[in-house]
Amino acid sequence: MLVIIGLALIIYGYFSFKYSDNWATKSQKRATHTKFPEWFPLLIKVGGILFVITGILLIVSYLLM
Repeated sequence: MLVIIGLALIIYGYFSFKYSDNWATKSQKRATHTKFPEWFPLLIKVGGILFVITGILLIVSYLLM
């Protein structure tokens, strides 16, 4: 179960990191009155990296048990 959750986190983190610029511009187009700060895509990238690290740690902890 930990392996499946770890793989899901790695995949989600990868897509979050890769498409962070697209997600930020699409969300701004949907709500034109909302203006996100310039560092918002960077925040999504950092979150993606954290998801990947968490997924790797879950898989490693399962393998070491």
